[in-house]
Amino acid sequence: MSGLSFGDERLDSETDTSDLDWFDWRLEQGMITKLPEAFLNKIWSGLKHAERIIFGDKQSNTVLDCQLTLKSMTPGEDTFTLLIERLTYDIHPSWYKSLIFEALSAYLLYCETNSECYFKEDVNLPLIVSHCVEEFVRQNSHHDYTLAEEENAALIEFAQLPPSKISQYLLLSVRALQD
Repeated sequence: MSGLSFGDERLDSETDTSDLDWFDWRLEQGMITKLPEAFLNKIWSGLKHAERIIFGDKQSNTVLDCQLTLKSMTPGEDTFTLLIERLTYDIHPSWYKSLIFEALSAYLLYCETNSECYFKEDVNLPLIVSHCVEEFVRQNSHHDYTLAEEENAALIEFAQLPPSKISQYLLLSVRALQD
């Protein structure tokens, strides 16, 4: 996802990123409280491709009913912005919140390039990230992450990858939802 942007900081193919600490970058990105209007417009466009988008665990009221939102709001409306902010406010730690937004960006990119796609199952962003971490560990890690503490270590290891690499994993995971 060249040109990845959540806040004011934009990453593109011309930016020198060789010495960036990607974990720290995600930590900062996850602390952004106001999402850019362009990103909110992309989210609005992605609503027509799913019934529900889950931002956190299902029990914590972080589920966006896409069809209800499309019927009850308009793009650019302040209440839509507030809804997205409310759904994502309690996602912690901040670097994990950034991964959730990267998963959302991958979903939006997939929908943009596959304009006729529709996800019958919930688009569960934490589950997408989890599947990516499992695949990353399967492909790259010499550790055997099986316990909860070790799974967190694998997630942290995954979060240290550059956005372009994480994007590849996320897009594959989103595509798998369509299969």
